[in-house]
Amino acid sequence: KWIVPLLLACGVVWDGPARAQEVGARLELSSSRPLSGGVLDVEVAVDLTGSGISLGAYQAAVSWDGAVLELASVLPGKTAGWEPVQVDVEAGSVRFSGLDAGGAGGVVRLAVLRFDVIGTAEAFTDLSLAFESLVAADTFADLLPSVSSMDTVRVTVETGSEDITAYLEPAVMGPVEGGILDVEVVVDLTGSGISLGAYAAEITWDESVLELIGVL
Repeated sequence: KWIVPLLLACGVVWDGPARAQEVGARLELSSSRPLSGGVLDVEVAVDLTGSGISLGAYQAAVSWDGAVLELASVLPGKTAGWEPVQVDVEAGSVRFSGLDAGGAGGVVRLAVLRFDVIGTAEAFTDLSLAFESLVAADTFADLLPSVSSMDTVRVTVETGSEDITAYLEPAVMGPVEGGILDVEVVVDLTGSGISLGAYAAEITWDESVLELIGVL
């Protein structure tokens, strides 16, 4: 009969059974608006911050629209020891898993999905993450009931400018007679999403004014 008055006097209020610490599951994009023809990296992470739990093993799946993104590779995440294994790729989805007997806590960065962006401008897709298993190290406890939500992120394709600029950049605009003039040849691909692989160029000048010394 004295228990309730004593608890109230001490300022203690019972609020039911202890609640499990929430576990976050998320996808982190290198860009939410990647360029058509470019590359998109998507990192898969589990956030155990403040839970006191170490992740021991997982099995995950990510899905997307195969008309917009094409999976190029599944790479290890930034957290050491988590090499993705048992990678199973289908059209628009991938399943993969990992195991670390030592466990890892905090934000565990499990894998990076690298995509080729094959969609046209303004095409979009939702990438959806689902964990099929999530197991704590040491205790082997099932962490899935503690996951607050499975992440879904949207990617919209941008079209980079197709304009490519080529120009000559002289070291000085008014060279001294008898001196040396360096002229740099530049190709500007900024915003095009294109990487230059090879070139052939020709430059002409008045030989009574300039004499070529060398090409560096």
